[in-house]
Amino acid sequence: MKATGPRADARRDLVLLFVLGLAVNLVVARWVTNPGYTDAYYYFDSAVQLAHGEGFTEPYLWNYLAVTTPEADAAHRWPSHLYWMPLPALVAAPFMALAEAAAGPLEHAALFRAAQAPFIALAAGLPLLAYAVAQALTGNRRHGWAAALLTLFSPYYLIYWPTTEAFALFGLAASGALLAAWRAGQARAGAGRWLFAAGVAAGLAHLTRADGALLAGVIGLWWAAAHWRTWRGPPAREWLGPPVMLVTGYLLVLGPWFARNVLVTGAPLPPGGLRTAWLLDYNELFTLNPAQLTAARYFAAGWAAIVARKWAALQTNAASFAAVQTNLVGLPLLVWGAWRLRRHPLLQLTGLYALALFTLMTFVFTLPGERGGFFHSSVALLPAGWAVMAAGLDAAVEGAARRRKHWRPERSRPVFTGLLVAASVALAALLTVPRLPGWAGRDAGYAAAGRLTAADVRPVVTVNNPPGWYYQTGQAAIVIPSDASDASGGATAVLAAMQRFGSRWLILEANHPAELEALYGAPEGDPALTLRATLDGGGGVPLYVLERMTEP
Repeated sequence: MKATGPRADARRDLVLLFVLGLAVNLVVARWVTNPGYTDAYYYFDSAVQLAHGEGFTEPYLWNYLAVTTPEADAAHRWPSHLYWMPLPALVAAPFMALAEAAAGPLEHAALFRAAQAPFIALAAGLPLLAYAVAQALTGNRRHGWAAALLTLFSPYYLIYWPTTEAFALFGLAASGALLAAWRAGQARAGAGRWLFAAGVAAGLAHLTRADGALLAGVIGLWWAAAHWRTWRGPPAREWLGPPVMLVTGYLLVLGPWFARNVLVTGAPLPPGGLRTAWLLDYNELFTLNPAQLTAARYFAAGWAAIVARKWAALQTNAASFAAVQTNLVGLPLLVWGAWRLRRHPLLQLTGLYALALFTLMTFVFTLPGERGGFFHSSVALLPAGWAVMAAGLDAAVEGAARRRKHWRPERSRPVFTGLLVAASVALAALLTVPRLPGWAGRDAGYAAAGRLTAADVRPVVTVNNPPGWYYQTGQAAIVIPSDASDASGGATAVLAAMQRFGSRWLILEANHPAELEALYGAPEGDPALTLRATLDGGGGVPLYVLERMTEP
């Protein structure tokens, strides 16, 4: 006899959604045949090192924020994950190892296919969490379907779901932490167990992205605000126990990583990432002298410049939120739904986290936040956001029905919900499909350049995108440093970095620091560098291979 009832319906819904999620992501993955950009290359490359037994090391420097050692510099193998976090690599590495155990040594292109498997599954799982969040917020099955489908077909994320990135993983961990914390608040007994689960999920979020640390703090603050009255009465374990479980779950995940960082850098949190709060220009992320990134220098720039920078980031991040989280047209629905659900504890908790995240990425880590940090982290807001929007759409339909007596809300609500989902699917296709054909050719110029530099016994190349270079060539690399103070158009900082790290080759492409514009326009203009080849860097734009001339 077939099971019936809400729980049976929910189970069937979740199975159908997971199958649909797998199908959609497999279709997109058909064209996403390499990581495609620096972040995804980095996670792939570091997973390769783990799968090959090299541990948490990497054969390149993609920034100079971390303190290096002469031994690491000489070996061209540096400690990894001192800026980005390791969980995406840890997720991908076992699948790479299994693939090579079954088929023998594989090229990076084949390993990437193996690495995609867990990310496709995670991306298929995120809509299920959106369904659960919608059920918690409204208890409406239609809202669950809407939130799940809107998450799956999120126009700005769809192309990134199947690559080696943190998006789906962070969305699951962060949204899961918020949902578990809400369940702790609803539980008559066993709140500590739910807060422990929230702590574990927050720890996984932090192990995925550094700003995931914000989650544990927000959940702790929310719990304290909701239960502060109990602090004044005995016994202490009734009010102290649940927060201790939250911290315990969090440290259970992060403790080993903090210990590793202490061994490598002397501190649980590497200092490099914190220095990005003092950037005056985004390209200073690649400065050869990170010690200059101080609070004193930052404030010496003057309040006018600081406020202007924060204002620009505020506008960018606000626009990103409106576009990415609501497809623009859904912003009024989100506001309407949030007002209708304003007393719901899960919405209050999620709203508190959203406000804290927006503040952190706008007013503290301003330039990294504006240049993609907020976009990456706000994926955690999708499940609740789409569910609230679906509730707002119902409220809008009901409001219209009060003015148009011939409307029947019970019939109109499903129709408009379907139109909202259809619009998101259409926008996702519009933003994704044109980008897919060219994805496979990304950084193809690196592969051609790598064949030239491979003649070197131990090539160390200076390049704009070291993780992408390693993926294409398997060769060590350092990033082209940026030095905005060099107004001469020369390569002073570049040559200093090449000298320091023993790099013989410079790959100069269209994407380069502003101070190298003159060199890119006249690649034979610097006597310290000799042009060895001019290649196609993509779309007919030249890519130059230059050799540093050393004294005899």
